[in-house]
Amino acid sequence: MKFDPNKDFYRVLEVESNASQDEIEKQHRLLMLVWHPDRFPSSESKAKAEEKCKQINEAYDVLSDPGKRKAYDDDRGSAPTTAPGHSTAASAPTPPAPKPEIVFSTTTLNFGTVTKGDDGTKSFTIENHGDFPDAITIKWDPQPAWAKPLDIETTPITIFPITVTVELKTGRITPDSYATNIVVTADGEVFTLPVRLKVVAPKVAPASPSPTPAAAPAPRPRPSPAPRYTAPAHRAPSTPTNVPWGGVGCAFVVIAIVIAIVAYNAHQSNQNDLVSANVALATGTGKPYGYTFLNLRVRNDSDSAKGVLFNITLQFANGYSCPSITAVGGNEELYLPISSHTSDQETKGLWCWDGGADSEIPVSISSCTYKVDNSDWKSCQ
Repeated sequence: MKFDPNKDFYRVLEVESNASQDEIEKQHRLLMLVWHPDRFPSSESKAKAEEKCKQINEAYDVLSDPGKRKAYDDDRGSAPTTAPGHSTAASAPTPPAPKPEIVFSTTTLNFGTVTKGDDGTKSFTIENHGDFPDAITIKWDPQPAWAKPLDIETTPITIFPITVTVELKTGRITPDSYATNIVVTADGEVFTLPVRLKVVAPKVAPASPSPTPAAAPAPRPRPSPAPRYTAPAHRAPSTPTNVPWGGVGCAFVVIAIVIAIVAYNAHQSNQNDLVSANVALATGTGKPYGYTFLNLRVRNDSDSAKGVLFNITLQFANGYSCPSITAVGGNEELYLPISSHTSDQETKGLWCWDGGADSEIPVSISSCTYKVDNSDWKSCQ
């Protein structure tokens, strides 16, 4: 079996020539996630991702088979092994490395004029029109006193577009105009979104002047009445009532504390009951190599709930299943933060081993439970 000498399969999979079979397997799965065509917005980038997936699968087909790998290594002979990202061809110039191109949904995140003490939120989205980055960080520069910290870090399997919500806290700052930036760093490339805010003091209504009262006429003198004699009333001696506090009073205090605790727990339970959640497949089939998209939906009518954690089981038509999925790629929980009295939805990508299928196969949701904050698990509605 002869191989194309211009194809470096180790370089395609970004592993060394002495990599173990386990390392090759893991690297293949990671690269298929990173270069999955559904993660690229434009037709040009999708076509590039499809071509990259073909190269990855070709390299994996050879290097995952011990016989083919030995024949490939023998065919290469004593050719020097190049590190990932470098080419052995001296005649062809190395093309520039592709770079991510971050695009914001707005040129400036402007909160406008806000009265001191008024809190609120404002959201924007981040899209990528270039090469898919390995990691992205989203931070303030500098961190303002009137907003919560961001400090968001993504992984190679993060789905674009990314929605970022900024929360205002203006109660402790001085009325003034403020300017800062949100900085997105993608594989060393820096992209900046200006943020502007103007805080004004609350308006105070002027006090109404009090009317001056008219001078009262001088009272007329009255004749003094004749003196009367009134016998003093007989009063019985009072008996002191010194009732000791003792055990009865302590019992009342204990009962009041127990009632308050029961009422608080009932209130918290009622608040959690005001949250409902469900999950649905974003598409009706599983993508090749088990990459599936889920729509997480939450309806919140409580005043204190912070977020919902999902626990999902997927079932593929070929018999493979993913029990108790609570993480994406093994490092990101299926968690959806929520805000008061709103309906929230987020689409997440889920990695689930489907037996190595190289085409789309039907997938369904076998079970779904969720819990609100620290409450008990419930069935999705």
